[in-house]
Amino acid sequence: MAENVARKEVLEELERLPDYAICEVVDFVRFLRFKTTEPDQAYFWTEEWQRKEREVDMALSEGRYLDFDTSKEALEWLNR
Repeated sequence: MAENVARKEVLEELERLPDYAICEVVDFVRFLRFKTTEPDQAYFWTEEWQRKEREVDMALSEGRYLDFDTSKEALEWLNR
């Protein structure tokens, strides 16, 4: 019974949040779920790491990345 009340309260609170906050809630829920199965990798769900993940997603969506056909090409570019 108490779980149903808590679930309803969480859903009501989610409805009031702006989209950017929903993303953070989802990250946190994933962290909680993941933490129970792989605690040695919980760092992935820290705010700092998730912020970096969002930055990467934004860069990819904006086309800010380089493609290389081979790892040799990538290493040559890095060594320039």
